[in-house]
Amino acid sequence: DLNKALHRFAEPAPLGAHGFSALCLSMADAMGIKGTKRSAMDTVLALDLKGIADGDNLEDHKASLTGFQAAGLAQVILDAQSWRDEQGTFQTFETGVIVHQDATCSGLQIAAAITGHRPTAEATNCTEKSASEERNDVYHDVAELCAQTDTEIGIICRKFGRSAVKKSVMTLGYGAGRKTLIASVAEFLVLKGVIDCDPKDWVMDDRSQKVFFKALEAKCGATTSLMQQLMHATEVADIRGTEQVAWETEDGFIARQSKEKGTELQLGDFKLTVDSEYDLSYQRQAIAPNVVHSIDACQMRIAVRKLGNNTPVACIHDSLGTRPSDYWVAARAVREAFLECGARDTVESFLNNHDIQLEVLGDYTPEEALKSSYFWC
Repeated sequence: DLNKALHRFAEPAPLGAHGFSALCLSMADAMGIKGTKRSAMDTVLALDLKGIADGDNLEDHKASLTGFQAAGLAQVILDAQSWRDEQGTFQTFETGVIVHQDATCSGLQIAAAITGHRPTAEATNCTEKSASEERNDVYHDVAELCAQTDTEIGIICRKFGRSAVKKSVMTLGYGAGRKTLIASVAEFLVLKGVIDCDPKDWVMDDRSQKVFFKALEAKCGATTSLMQQLMHATEVADIRGTEQVAWETEDGFIARQSKEKGTELQLGDFKLTVDSEYDLSYQRQAIAPNVVHSIDACQMRIAVRKLGNNTPVACIHDSLGTRPSDYWVAARAVREAFLECGARDTVESFLNNHDIQLEVLGDYTPEEALKSSYFWC
């Protein structure tokens, strides 16, 4: 949050025709304001922007976890409004501020593109949706399914909502197992002071586990299926005596994975690993996040190339920062890149090399993201 708030492009640029709306939407995202794009902008403009810019009453503005970005953007919006009052237009106001648009859990989006699992695509805003509709929130959806039950996880989700399961949903897309997903809920409960123990020692009762994993399967089923198929490929490679697996992304990047574990020795500030040897368990654990990360990196590279050399960017994993004037062009670029990064082709080719046929779970195709107002926002 501090890094995003402090960084600026070296050369300021005018807002242009639609840059002010980009500022407001970025501010809404930084503060966790939900609703349609229009309502989010209206909410931002009704806030005490000076109080936020000065860092006052962050709790009141629900910005305590994103205070730096919110403060910086609030000040820029105030400056733009002062410019408008003097010059009669926002369009010529210049700023070097960076506005970010983020994927709705890119790991799940990519898994949906690979497997065709429509419920996952819908939960992560990969299907057609206009700006006048509210965006979907996969974290809220999972929490809501849990909250409808008379279980311990239901009580937790009714009290804390999406925050209780957010980390679990996020890490599920990168190969987290059942124990890790449960521990993620425990970490949240420790943070909130509900329990006082090592998160790994917390036990989720059987009924809660059934509800929790059923909810994850309902909204994130693309990921659970994909993980199993990729892990199977590493096992086939191991049987064949191949310790390295490799795949190629749509733009020609060749990724290679061969995981080893050994004894770690601490030498002052440094760690040294000795007696390393191939570890199939580690290989299985790493394959899903590495494949997904290679594809979302490919998507980002394609998007950046589409923007061209005259459009400065600030990329952070699945967050693309641009000038406010470039916000809407970048929004189109990431959608087209999602289509062009060939997620399904990449995974299908990898699995075929290990004599595994990709399991397609539904009729979803990435083309639908081109008509989603909230795919990245």
